This record gives sequence, C-alpha cells and structure tokens, in this order.
Amino acid sequence: MPDVLPALAPDVLVRGDGAPAAICLQCATPLVGAYCHACGQHESVADRLTFRSLWRDFRKRRLNLDRGLFRTLLDVVRRPGAVADAFVEGRRQTYTHPITLLFVVYAVYALLLSVIGDRVDGMMMDQFERQLAARPVDDAELAAFMDAYLDGVIEAFHLFYTYGAYFAVFMILPFALACRWLLGDRGRTLAECAVLGAYIEVAVVLPSMLVFTPLSAALGNQWIGSAGLLLYVGYAAWSARGFFDRRLSTAALSAFSMVLALVVYFGAVIGGSILYGAVVAIQAMG
Repeated sequence: MPDVLPALAPDVLVRGDGAPAAICLQCATPLVGAYCHACGQHESVADRLTFRSLWRDFRKRRLNLDRGLFRTLLDVVRRPGAVADAFVEGRRQTYTHPITLLFVVYAVYALLLSVIGDRVDGMMMDQFERQLAARPVDDAELAAFMDAYLDGVIEAFHLFYTYGAYFAVFMILPFALACRWLLGDRGRTLAECAVLGAYIEVAVVLPSMLVFTPLSAALGNQWIGSAGLLLYVGYAAWSARGFFDRRLSTAALSAFSMVLALVVYFGAVIGGSILYGAVVAIQAMG
C-alpha cells in the first residue's frame, strides 16, 4: 500500500519515508509526482528561473490560453511587477506565459495595423517629405534616389511596427541587462528581469494599441503615438515596487534601465531602417 502524508503541523510536511515533501508553488499542495494533482503545475518550476527554463516552460505550454489570459491582461496593466513576481516565484498557473502573451498581443496589434497601416505610412511619408522640402534637391537623379530611399525607410518602419513581437527583444534584453547591472543586489536573475521587461512591454502595448495608435492615425499626429515612450518609463518605475522592493532608489534605477533600453531599441530600429532604405535605393538606381 503506498505511503501517505501523515497529519503534522501545517509548516512541516514529509513523505511516508521521512523525506521532505515537495510543495506545489502555485497552490501549496504536496506533490506526489511530476504534476500537481490539484492545479496541474509541473514540479520543474521549483528551479530558479533561467532563460533555458523559461523557454522550456513555454514549449510545454505553447500557446495555451485557457489559463488566465484576461486576468493576466488586466493585472499586467494594473501591476506588472506583481505579475512578474508571481511568475518567477513559481505561481505560473495564474498568469499567461510572457512569451505567449507577447505573441498574442502583437498578433492583435498587427491586425489593427493592417487596417490603419496606410494611414500610419502616410504620416511617416508626410514627415519625411516636409523635411526634404526644407532642403530642395535640384538633381533629378539624386531626387529619384531619395524617393526610393524614403520608400525603403517607410517599408522598414512598417515591418518594425507590424512584427514588433520579434523585435521586442531589442528592448526587453537591454532592459534586463541594465536592471541586472544596476539592481543586481536585489536578488533577481537576468532571466527574471527579462520576464519583468516582457510584462512591461505588454502593459505599454495595450494602451498604445487601443488608444494612442488609432488616435494618432485618426488625427494625423505622430506625436500622440509616441506617448507610449512615457508609459515605458512610468511602468518600469511602477513595477519595481512589486518585483524588487519599495525603495524610491529602486524605482529610479528601474526607470533609468528602461531609458537605456529604449535608446538601444530605437537605435536599432532607426539604424536598421536607414540601412534598409539605402539598400533599396541603391538597388533601384542600379
């Protein structure tokens, strides 16, 4: 007959053979196998979070959305630091995996941009044309080169907007590196800081997708769409209290980490777009 857990003091749990019993980090149920029989969470989440274990967990869950998608979206907007803390501490049945969440949110964002993408492209083209009008080009061949160059730059920007989930690493990873460097004494690993960055990314994309981008396209004002940049810094500071600690210096360093990450991200976006535009223009003229 199999051993059973004896009734002991609430804070002392052992197996029938006297060895300590593993406890599910999600619901605190003693484990009697690889999966918790109460909530279904795998015992592997007891390991300290690394990029390898984060990817392994994503592969197991795939795009499983039956657990807390809407709750995750709501809580990410209200308290992304607490959501990230719950995930890295092992309570992973409550919230959607951050990688899955990024793909879902950006898939919806891509659908929105497919509807208003022409308007966004038109705004960018108007901006570039106004800049060129201040510096008229007399040479016809150079003017043709610049037209092809602008088309390439706008196409590259559109790709970045549409497939932002794949390029979000240029923000998330630098943010995690900066947090790990500046807040290393707060006890978080690089992968855990990356999880925080992913949830912050979702928290910013949601209002951008629902409010700022449509309003920017409707009014033809690109600066409205740029309001999300302030949200990045604000959410980084706000989430620090739920993920690291409540010290003001921690919030400031988290916000500064996001500023550094945004510099790297937009440096990559702008640099890549300029390079792509130059390649398109050279090919067109060749």
